[in-house]
Amino acid sequence: MGAAEPSSPSQREPLLLQGAKGIDITVLDFELEIHDVCRYDFVNIRGVKYCNNVKANTTMSFPGNTLVITFHSDRSVVKKGFKIKYKASFPVLTTLSSTEFMTTLIPTLSTAVRPERDICGQTIFNNATGMIRSPRHPLNYPTNIRCVYSIRTPGAIRYHLHFGEFSLESAWKCNGDYVKITSGVRSLGRICGTEAANKTYTYDTDSIELEFVSDGNVQRSGFSLRYNAEIDMTTVESGIEATTQYYINGSGLTAAEV
Repeated sequence: MGAAEPSSPSQREPLLLQGAKGIDITVLDFELEIHDVCRYDFVNIRGVKYCNNVKANTTMSFPGNTLVITFHSDRSVVKKGFKIKYKASFPVLTTLSSTEFMTTLIPTLSTAVRPERDICGQTIFNNATGMIRSPRHPLNYPTNIRCVYSIRTPGAIRYHLHFGEFSLESAWKCNGDYVKITSGVRSLGRICGTEAANKTYTYDTDSIELEFVSDGNVQRSGFSLRYNAEIDMTTVESGIEATTQYYINGSGLTAAEV
């Protein structure tokens, strides 16, 4: 892992895995400031704080398809941090294989679970269709945020993205607020203003990543997006439980591959 944990306010990762029946957490590495009741540096999972009391290779299981993980660090003792692997299981009995990917810790000053409309960033696995909305939509989105939405559907060969409402700050080369869509490893550029309103974009790919960024200036109502995936059933194996895996690295805002 290598880097020290940040001395900063709480950072939170909200996870929503639509269709999942449970989430397993495996601790790969864990070193935070020691305290009997975890008052200073800690990881909070569903109201339980963890600091110096977690051993490597410990696995914890949580029912349901949502999980909020908060990492808090004070401004005194700095330790190595932590690395955690997450695995979600689904009741659906069709999949290609498990998938590994990176996620980002979302800074926040609150430890309360946010309403769905306030969620900034999601990882969506195993859903062929669904909706994504900017935080607070249809109200104005917050300033200075970065939300990453990843869509991964087993067997997908093509995605159709339809923006119903789309209202962002308009700036030259979209250097203010913008949405950036990445198809596989190819970035498709930034979209801003109202140019995507009531438009449909089609991409031949098995995964989509949508990044929404706002600066500290103009705020708008944001966007609502419906996605649909075309599935090639000849590539999907049957009889295997669908799973997905990803990693969060507590030493910084961006996770590192394991």
